[in-house]
Amino acid sequence: MLTYLVVYNRRQLLYNITDKDYKFTSRDGDALHTVELLTGTYKNTRYQYGQVRTTVSEEDEPLKLSFQWSLVKGDDSLTKDKDFNNYIGAVLQNIIEQALEDGNFKIGSKNGADSTDDNTEESTPQ
Repeated sequence: MLTYLVVYNRRQLLYNITDKDYKFTSRDGDALHTVELLTGTYKNTRYQYGQVRTTVSEEDEPLKLSFQWSLVKGDDSLTKDKDFNNYIGAVLQNIIEQALEDGNFKIGSKNGADSTDDNTEESTPQ
């Protein structure tokens, strides 16, 4: 599922996401971490982020964050739920902000390539 989220600082206030609202888990044989939601309406739901991309269209425009995700455990109807998409977008925003604050992030691939995807076409929602 591909989701677009325009990142505004007020989105954090809308959901008030902290690192207490989610945790990272892993599944045997899976290279991606799974996010488990610990609080609120979506408690115990698990999902994974896929490709994450940021875009700025104009200098004074907010950052546009697009990401792919897949449901690991939870109600299948969440894949079409806009509120859930916005919520996990806010979680992703918090994850990114925490990583930047802690200096715990990596851009690019492990083999030193600049990018894992050099496609300049705009993604389309599915």
